[in-house]
Amino acid sequence: GVASNEVPSLQRVRAGDPDNSYIIQKLEGHAAVGARMPFGGPYLDVATIAVLRQWISGGALPSPA
Repeated sequence: GVASNEVPSLQRVRAGDPDNSYIIQKLEGHAAVGARMPFGGPYLDVATIAVLRQWISGGALPSPA
């Protein structure tokens, strides 16, 4: 629920909505502003990004301590 610095109208992670989570846009290279993350690569593979998408879709809950 925290706004991104580059595009404050987008949340860094929007729980339940990976397509509108700025981190996913940055990791996949779809962000309207700035470079793909991590800057200069190597970039995360599709399977790793899919895990992040699933976590966000599931509500982006913190891991149990």
